[in-house]
Amino acid sequence: MPPSHNPRTRPNRLSSVTVFCLIAHGVLPLHGESTVGTPAELKRALKANRSGGTIRLSPGRYELDATISLDRARKLIILGPETGPPAVLTGSSHLPASGWQRVTDAEILGRIIDSSVRPRLVEFSLSKAQARPLGKLTRRGFEAGKFAESPPARLTFNGKVMTLARWPNDSREPVVEVLVTGPNRSDHGDAFYEKGGVFRVDGSRMANWASADEVWIDGILGRDWHWTFNRVKRLNPTRGLVELRHGEVSGIRDEDWLHTEVQFVNLLEEIDASGEYYIDRRRQKIYFLPPPSPGKVPSTGLTRLDAPLLRIRNSHDVTIRGLQFDGGRADGIVIEEGSNITIDGCAIRNVSGEGIRATGEGIHVRRCLFSDIGGIGVRLNGGNLKTLSPSGHFIEDCAFTRNAQVEQIFQPAVALEGVGHSVRGCDFFELPHMAIEMTGNDFTIEKCTFTRTSLRFRDMGAIYVNTGDQPEMRGHVIRHNLFHDLAQGGRSTGAIYLDNGSCGFAIEENAFLRVGDHEDSWGVMLHGGGEVHITRNLFVDCARPVHLAYWWNSFGKNDYPEQLRAWSSRLPRLPAHARAYPELRSLLRSDRQLPDTNSFTENLTVNESHLLAHGTIATTYAGPLEKLKQSGNVFLTSNPGFEDIEAGNLSLPADSTLREQLPFLQELKLPRPRE
Repeated sequence: MPPSHNPRTRPNRLSSVTVFCLIAHGVLPLHGESTVGTPAELKRALKANRSGGTIRLSPGRYELDATISLDRARKLIILGPETGPPAVLTGSSHLPASGWQRVTDAEILGRIIDSSVRPRLVEFSLSKAQARPLGKLTRRGFEAGKFAESPPARLTFNGKVMTLARWPNDSREPVVEVLVTGPNRSDHGDAFYEKGGVFRVDGSRMANWASADEVWIDGILGRDWHWTFNRVKRLNPTRGLVELRHGEVSGIRDEDWLHTEVQFVNLLEEIDASGEYYIDRRRQKIYFLPPPSPGKVPSTGLTRLDAPLLRIRNSHDVTIRGLQFDGGRADGIVIEEGSNITIDGCAIRNVSGEGIRATGEGIHVRRCLFSDIGGIGVRLNGGNLKTLSPSGHFIEDCAFTRNAQVEQIFQPAVALEGVGHSVRGCDFFELPHMAIEMTGNDFTIEKCTFTRTSLRFRDMGAIYVNTGDQPEMRGHVIRHNLFHDLAQGGRSTGAIYLDNGSCGFAIEENAFLRVGDHEDSWGVMLHGGGEVHITRNLFVDCARPVHLAYWWNSFGKNDYPEQLRAWSSRLPRLPAHARAYPELRSLLRSDRQLPDTNSFTENLTVNESHLLAHGTIATTYAGPLEKLKQSGNVFLTSNPGFEDIEAGNLSLPADSTLREQLPFLQELKLPRPRE
């Protein structure tokens, strides 16, 4: 990096010919280092240095009124401060502490159900400028169709997004009865958008909501993945009835095996927990119950910008390092057709869209923190699905937590789309749904730690794949990862879920510690695919290490003939795939309903403090266990000498006889759980 320009210094001079040659060959940037301190200065510096240079942001808060755009840039480095406070690019408005006042309006205080919190309730009166970009709550959910608009403004406190007032606070209210199923999306056309069903819950709480004018429900009214955010049209407190304004994707379901349950959201009356707030758009006020802030001056903000914070388009050899992107109603960083773009040492928080959304080749995301993201943390798309040319994308040494805060379902922390991406050395924790979703070919997941994922929903895994209808999508490697403390509390979830016939995985030398505590959980779920090889893994205190369910012989049986015809037409037209994956050449001649091409070999299972839920390491559904090739596996009921199972230290002492019996343990490279 060139030194900062200082007219008082006189460094040794290079000849003009030498300087020209160094610039031409990319050794030196075209311009020197520019230091900026405002959004306007940053925009001018980006324009001036588009053909190369270094821009350093001074410490401070950069409130953006529009996206910072970088078009057709090359050989550009954008840096945060070397020391001291960070440089924060934000799409939020700061709400000064002086603007918060105790609520004295008797009408408002009288609506708060919990009288004990009334003395602590504060309000902020928004100016016209502050109220203009608030946005509005809109219908969201699984396949919700044309409803979705940009998410509304969210309140932040000391850098964290607060909670829109709701009831119940930390659970959902079960649906007691479905009276009117209502229109579903596939059969009822526009009626789906115009009319909803009716269900009943315990209505004792509703009598307190008589003055509420815009109540929403957040929950599940169908299958476990049919998350919904739907507006309430009418409440009947006497009977506990809830009539919805819009339809549900499959109607409101009432089968006994479903888990239909809801929260009621956007209720001033239900502010009763620290961090809850309500925005009164008519009065242009925010009502808030602030959390304790000992030893720290509270700071509040309101997400405002309805556009990405940074957009990089058609650029190459660009590095963004050491910046914070905090707050906004859209995405954090959007990279369109980039090449050799590096995002390094950045924090991306509190954006309501996606953290990073990128297409191109050679996108590198390193040492970044992603937290409180509205949707997907990082979405990488690249590589050629026809020729299998890899993208060169990677994500390494990053941390992901609390994403999918706005769009809650099928919003992974990391979405891999295309060919040849890798995720290395990352931590995934406290996630509502999956950590990683993969669609494409030749992805590698290694040396990562996964804990407490799929916390809000069932029928999901920390790593999730659903590409069984495209069996040419394969070539994935999942190795040297630690999955711990997943699928607890009776939820039907697990660590790795290869759904609906997904094929072609090497799952090798991973550790699964306390994954699943009941019969419907699993370490690895093979849902009917083939060519999945589970080799030299370690399972410790897992209720059901492996489950093989024959998808095309059960739930997908009716669709199998049509799928077989589609594969017969498509697979012969994929020569690159036939070369890369020789097993594809015989796929159409093999039995895909009861495949015998999966293996479970040389794995160690240790269940000292937890019994196997089904009395066996591997279980099946809708087909025989004999189709799974098993050899060289070891099952123990006592600790063979692991140093500290509780802490996740699964290494063995040097004199352990198990080292000779299972030599792969000597080569097992596992990350330890991080604080």
